Amino acid sequence: MTFMQLRGKRGVIFARQSDTEPGSTSIDAQIDDGHALAAKLGIEVVGVAADPNTSATEISILDRPQAGKWTTPEGMAAYDVAICRKLDRMSRRDDDAGWLTHHFKRQGKLFVTTQGERVYDPTDPSTRVLLAIENVQSVNYADATAANIRQGRRKGRELGRWRGGPPPMGFKTAPVTVWADRGRVLVRDDEMADYRLEAMAYAIGDHPDQTGGPWSFGAITRWLNRKKIPTNADRSLILQGKEPKGTLWDAKTTREMLASRSVLGQLMHDGAVIRGEDGLPIQFAEPLTSMERFAKLQEAVAKRKTAYGDKTQVATNVSGLVKCPECGGPVNSTGAAGPGKPRRYKCHNSTGKRGVRYCWSGQVQEAWLMERFESTFLDYFGDDHMPEIVQPTTVDPSAEIADLERQLDDLLERSAGKPEIVKARYDKQITAVEARLTVLAEQATTYRPGPRRVLSTVTYREWWEAHPSWDERRAKIKEVGITAWLITSDTGLMHWLADSDPNVLATYQPGTYTMPILAMNITGEPAEPVWEIRDGLPHVIATGKPVEWASDLDGIPDDDDRTPEEIAASIAESIRQRTALPA
Repeated sequence: MTFMQLRGKRGVIFARQSDTEPGSTSIDAQIDDGHALAAKLGIEVVGVAADPNTSATEISILDRPQAGKWTTPEGMAAYDVAICRKLDRMSRRDDDAGWLTHHFKRQGKLFVTTQGERVYDPTDPSTRVLLAIENVQSVNYADATAANIRQGRRKGRELGRWRGGPPPMGFKTAPVTVWADRGRVLVRDDEMADYRLEAMAYAIGDHPDQTGGPWSFGAITRWLNRKKIPTNADRSLILQGKEPKGTLWDAKTTREMLASRSVLGQLMHDGAVIRGEDGLPIQFAEPLTSMERFAKLQEAVAKRKTAYGDKTQVATNVSGLVKCPECGGPVNSTGAAGPGKPRRYKCHNSTGKRGVRYCWSGQVQEAWLMERFESTFLDYFGDDHMPEIVQPTTVDPSAEIADLERQLDDLLERSAGKPEIVKARYDKQITAVEARLTVLAEQATTYRPGPRRVLSTVTYREWWEAHPSWDERRAKIKEVGITAWLITSDTGLMHWLADSDPNVLATYQPGTYTMPILAMNITGEPAEPVWEIRDGLPHVIATGKPVEWASDLDGIPDDDDRTPEEIAASIAESIRQRTALPA
């Protein structure tokens, strides 16, 4: 068909662009070229199908927002000629090419390209062969381009280059010129890294300001939104100097953030951690935390299946330190009754649903409870030496061993049945992982678990006076494992006595003790021994000085035939009995 035969026909301009990288022809340029050729050939333009950011290999022409409208029976009846820059603007898929050739042949439609000003008539057998050849070339070009992109991304991953898009929470991107002009790597974003580590601590349950155990995903999400911490996408816009969209966190994105290995400076691809030739995970950035702590986080995440209930609480002075002996529930603040009125504490289970009362524990004012807590604490433990936490001198390799064993299983599964040239690459990684496991296994034989609790040279009284902040006191008491019991009834006193000393309970007389009272005991892990026998007398291990229990030593007759160890045990028991109840 000659150009003269096109005059007076109706045409639609098809324009498509998969990306906006330099070198690609813009949508506007394609449309302008189409209008210019239509005017030159006398074709009446009845429509334009412009599909930006559209891949011809991923999206069929039948499914494109604009071009798809002109492939319906009604749309195809409205034009005679399809005008495009090249045929690949319409099709880069075998199924699309076959569909277009078949339907254009049946309806007598034509293709016209602005590049080279060519006319393709599908009714001509030789033209159909030419269309098939050009489609094969287009498909091969698309496959080669995709392969080059995959190869470039794989090379970028091996070099630790960021793949693009918003970076993980706690990181930002920085340009590099080592690999390519447009290469970027991940670096620490100090502000967001601190927020992420805080969120981790809340999920694990060891945040200094935390009460009530690990937080749910919902609780952490609400904390993130209350603090106005931007999402990854918004943080990326802020760093680019753009206006953030104000997107809020939700429980799903919070869980994904907590479960992500990006906090270790590692990334995932195709469901597996990205590894180098040595088989070990590639470090895209410096880790924000240790593997051991990441393992604790994953254990906490695995236990959280829902995001129900906000476990945040207002941390009052003695919040979380006192329990009710009648039901074992926590004694918490009820809040201030009104302006100028004192805060009160009562058993958490004192009132249930529909007003049903489950525990008959009474209420006390905060000022009384604080004063009584301090005096009781110092009476019970003031002269005892505090335990301190001694951390292990080496890192526990068990978390990394477990992680590498999972990676090894994954490598063995992926390498099974692969061609020898592919399997050789996996074998190299498997050998490297096995070598690392051997090194870690040797470290595990010398690792001493921790942390350990040992006695320090500081007494509870000395520490208490040096730390007037109740926040610090509350954290330390919880760490040591001291529990206070608010006793407001005879029944509560009996329960506490039964748990602390059944022998004293046998001599208990109801109504003997003034109420309310506060009692304490240590429920945490025991520290190493307080005293040992030296020269026949008990000595404090931490200081090496003799125990000054003159009243007890004076009561021991000279002809006592017990061993020094039995005498020391008797002295210790005497002290315990004297301090079994508060004055």
